[in-house]
Amino acid sequence: MLWWCLVPLYLFMTEEIDYKLVDSDRHTDHFSIKITNGVYSGSVYAYGDVKLTEEEVNGEQVGRLSFLYEVEEGNEEYSKEELQSNKDFEHHIGHVLASIITKNEFKIGENDGKD
Repeated sequence: MLWWCLVPLYLFMTEEIDYKLVDSDRHTDHFSIKITNGVYSGSVYAYGDVKLTEEEVNGEQVGRLSFLYEVEEGNEEYSKEELQSNKDFEHHIGHVLASIITKNEFKIGENDGKD
């Protein structure tokens, strides 16, 4: 599934409070994300291709974040299938991705222990 959002600089989340990076049985070359706080707590998903582009909106240059993702596990409230098409969930994981990119030195990618 492809999704995009304008990157808001003030809506960052915190690793280990709002989400955590977890090893995945499905993906041996990168981490999955487990949401640990809020209505989507317990849900697990993985990002696919991630792109950050720049465009003009109302005369200002802004970053546009787009990404593919796969829901691996739902939680008690939402099934995997419900989350895959849930726009609020997409916004939520967009904010998680923005947090990972800006605060966590690009941890998405190969889990090979190298810097």
